[in-house]
Amino acid sequence: MAGVDPDLTDTFVFRYELLLVEVGGEILRKLFDDLVYHDLIRYLSVKPNEWKQLRFLMDKNIIKKPQQELLPPKNLKPCTKDFDITLTSLLLRNICGLKHRNDVVWDSPHSTDNSLEAEITRLRKCRNILDHRASVRISAAEFEQMWNELCVLLNRLNSYAKINDLSNKIEDVKKEALDKCLKAELDETCKRWKESEQENKNLKRKVAVLESKNDTEKLRRDATELKDYLIKTLKKECSKLSVTALCEEDDRLELLTFYQRPDMIHKPYHRSTEDKTEYKISSFEELFSKGEHKNIFLTGDAGVGKSSLCQCMALLWSRVQSNETIKNETFEGDAEFMKTFDFVFYISLSGTCRDNKHVRTMIIELLLEFNDDKDEMKELLKFIPVHYNCLIILDGLDEWTPADAVTKSKQLPLKFLSEKCTYLTACRPYIIENERLTDGEIDLQVYISGLSESESYVEAIVKHVNKTKISPKDARDFFKQVKECNLEGYLSIPLITSQLILVWFKQNLTNMSRSVIYANIVEMLFERAEKRKQIELPSIQSCELPFPKSFIELSYIRQFSSLIEKVCFLSFRLLFKLDDNVTALVFTMKKLKDKPYFITNNEMNFLCKLGILSQHKVIDDVGERKFKLLFVHESFMEFYAAMYVSFFDTQNHFDSVVKSWTKAEKIKKYDNFLLLLSGLCHQKVISSFHSIYHAISNCI
Repeated sequence: MAGVDPDLTDTFVFRYELLLVEVGGEILRKLFDDLVYHDLIRYLSVKPNEWKQLRFLMDKNIIKKPQQELLPPKNLKPCTKDFDITLTSLLLRNICGLKHRNDVVWDSPHSTDNSLEAEITRLRKCRNILDHRASVRISAAEFEQMWNELCVLLNRLNSYAKINDLSNKIEDVKKEALDKCLKAELDETCKRWKESEQENKNLKRKVAVLESKNDTEKLRRDATELKDYLIKTLKKECSKLSVTALCEEDDRLELLTFYQRPDMIHKPYHRSTEDKTEYKISSFEELFSKGEHKNIFLTGDAGVGKSSLCQCMALLWSRVQSNETIKNETFEGDAEFMKTFDFVFYISLSGTCRDNKHVRTMIIELLLEFNDDKDEMKELLKFIPVHYNCLIILDGLDEWTPADAVTKSKQLPLKFLSEKCTYLTACRPYIIENERLTDGEIDLQVYISGLSESESYVEAIVKHVNKTKISPKDARDFFKQVKECNLEGYLSIPLITSQLILVWFKQNLTNMSRSVIYANIVEMLFERAEKRKQIELPSIQSCELPFPKSFIELSYIRQFSSLIEKVCFLSFRLLFKLDDNVTALVFTMKKLKDKPYFITNNEMNFLCKLGILSQHKVIDDVGERKFKLLFVHESFMEFYAAMYVSFFDTQNHFDSVVKSWTKAEKIKKYDNFLLLLSGLCHQKVISSFHSIYHAISNCI
């Protein structure tokens, strides 16, 4: 390099400067114009945050005083052509709605990043070569390489700016005659650009120090705002008790008025536990052992009230945080205890994205309406679990399957590692048995046995339904018929109890088997749908099926037998998990349209309005809000599956399922299904007895 002519080096640098500042500057100004819609004043008038940032740059003298004369408020008719490359670069980074000014792309873009921000940063870094012009001589070959690299970059940037005749502009610069005045002007521009970048870096360091001091205070303010949002949200989402799917949406009852707390029984889980006794838990304070229990599992069969209990906790917390009076004396002590939690997060796992394996991610998705900046929420949710007492309720673990569940033995959400966090997880009992939880994963197992005293609950529901009846009924008659039909065991399950009441309002329960009662509930769904003017029954061709005599009067089930068959087939496949990557109760609407179900959009909407399915808005795997469908209750899915085996299973799929049972929990899990099947078609149970007996023998 020593043999290179210094004057030739100066010539190369001059050409390079000219191309960078003149052509590069023109491209940046065109980009800026496009981003502010060619009207900076109007743009800033509707972008208060950008206007605030511009004033900040001026106050800190990052934008120098001569440059400030070109901008509002001093210049109310700014002309972009007057902006040099230094000013334009600053404005693009700070006020044009691109990636955050502190994003790493503005300093070190990845080599594979072809975003606009990355290309602007690369153009800025091209200026660094000019810093070495006094000490490094450039050969013609090196200049040609640098020139070509800059031209390629300018062309990539121009794919955004769309400047005409760019190639001609570049060629003109390469051939333009040397001008000492122009060169001096270019040198001054590059000097200002470099100084501006350095001042920007210095200010960034100062701001970082200041922000680190104020971080805690800001996080505390954000936490207070989040708490207020949670209080309002939980009051809205958890305030109503869905007595039954047969009720209208506006006919849901006030949770704290009608809710009866189910019996909670302590179940020793760890074999190493010295105390093997079971005992009743009578309060929330006892349930949480004054904060000593951090991982509590709330188990119980379907419909006993696990979700209602979880919602009740969340609602009580929101009410006491607002200093509201709790009218239900049953919860007076519980409400006082809920004050010990600074935050309550209620997560329904049935509607949670399968890729969200960490509780933090689940909460962020739930709070998108509060703050859709996921990075800010991550920081806030690192702060809150460390500084505040948090109750995190995970409702429906049995309805949640993580995306990698096939390769991992355990299916538990990842949790915050903080002593201030308490977790209450609600699920079916078989989940506890299958997961084989360690001492660190469970402190207490509480079994929800249902309502030991259902009188108050039944009387409240009967009183509510009587308001709509010409001839009111007496709850004592309901209890009498339930006893005569040997259905007293159902009264511990609030969901089934409320539906039994509605069937009882329609006709007597005497001499009805469980399967027939379920069939009557389904029949009533259709009957009520016909009476609702806003629901139009679809025209579906019926088909003759060998229904039992008990179904003779169920005209709607016979009329809609083809639709019922689709529901039964769906239930059968979901109950026995014959579809890959589909949970037992949750599936997308698109899943139903495809083979092998072929349930149309109209049929899906009708089933939702009918009450056979319920529809929920959730976050899918790519973060978009979509709808998912759930069976109102798993026991109904078991009933529809039993109907499929009894009346539609012409290819004996059930025999294949039974032969796959190799573990005792499989048989135990489907005991209600087998009971319903025997009530619908005992011949099917008898014909499959050999396979069932063989499966049981293998499990012993």
